[in-house]
Amino acid sequence: MKKIDNTQSITLDLKGNIISSDNVLFLTNSLPSQCVLDWSPFLESIFPAMLEKINHKKITFEKVKTIHSFLKGSYDYSFYQLEKKDQVIWVISDCSTYYSNFHRRQQFHHECVIFKQNNLVYKNNSTPRLPILIR
Repeated sequence: MKKIDNTQSITLDLKGNIISSDNVLFLTNSLPSQCVLDWSPFLESIFPAMLEKINHKKITFEKVKTIHSFLKGSYDYSFYQLEKKDQVIWVISDCSTYYSNFHRRQQFHHECVIFKQNNLVYKNNSTPRLPILIR
């Protein structure tokens, strides 16, 4: 199960302006602009298309890494619309620990595969035909 370290909820209008935030992960009032499209290339690229598709459904983007010093890990971004169709909730879930552990396990697995491939031996030291893995 995915471990979430913390979350932040930000309410946006349909132009990407911040209406409110719980400021758990970062302070939104210290941002260079209150329009998320001005400082987030990711949101700028997906926001218009997302607004067309959201229609009360939750849309999630996993393993997002940002260019921002105030978001240095790996995050899941979820968006959903409230009954008021003029607002979108953006939930940023800090999954940095989970994704970091996942990356280490994946790297270890890849190193094991490479080790096994580099340590193939052939039966009876004869002409190589079919490799056999030593376990």
